[in-house]
Amino acid sequence: MKITYVIILGLGLAACHGSEPHRESASTYERPDVPADIRPEQASEWTMACQNGQSLVVTFDHPRQMATVRRSDGLAFDLMREASSTGYLFRATETELHGNGNAAVWRAPRVSDTSCRVTEVKPLAHP
Repeated sequence: MKITYVIILGLGLAACHGSEPHRESASTYERPDVPADIRPEQASEWTMACQNGQSLVVTFDHPRQMATVRRSDGLAFDLMREASSTGYLFRATETELHGNGNAAVWRAPRVSDTSCRVTEVKPLAHP
């Protein structure tokens, strides 16, 4: 009797669970549709979501080797591209965006460094 009860209970739980594994919905911070190996040269603009809740819009000026980073509070920073042994680096006094692929670290004055991910990509315009 005990064995029958355990088998029936186990079958009932298995039926409630369903055949599809449970999947968490992707947060804004982790978007699977942005390639992990994306590079600044492949875009005119990135939107980034950061772990501290801030949003960044990065507009690239490839001929001048610059990026303008606009925070969600409206403050903007013009950064110059610098050589990096891995990934990319855009820097100005006390401010930098340094990363590899769709992951980066944002450093700005009076704000703790925060990890960010590219969530949207605006492609380069082709003539």
